[in-house]
Amino acid sequence: MIAVVGGQKNPRKTWKRLCERYPEVVAKCYNLKFPGAGQRETPVTDRQGWAQVLGLLPGIAGATYRQEVADLVLRYLDADINVAVEIVDRNNSDEDLERLEVRIRGKKIRNQLTRTLSYRGVIKPLDYALSRSEG
Repeated sequence: MIAVVGGQKNPRKTWKRLCERYPEVVAKCYNLKFPGAGQRETPVTDRQGWAQVLGLLPGIAGATYRQEVADLVLRYLDADINVAVEIVDRNNSDEDLERLEVRIRGKKIRNQLTRTLSYRGVIKPLDYALSRSEG
């Protein structure tokens, strides 16, 4: 990954530097020796480790990844609905989509109720009980 995705010419040297500077990376990886003569141990990791290593890589690949992650976090914090749309577009699970529909329906009902209560001057839960007895 360091050579292919990261474009590093000396991936072992880059890996060694990453391990020295970011010891938490080593905890996410283990060495695997592929079958065959002359094979050396190769550090491997899972998806979470891959994402962490990619973010630490020097050069264009690491910088691009860090910028895209920062952009995504800001979109999430800003409640950019397009983040959800992008996720839904990639999800083909009927069960997940049904769950999302139920969640959206509930959210719309709560919003409508909140607007109605606000219109009636309800601020606290007790006010709701009082507003019911007025009309």
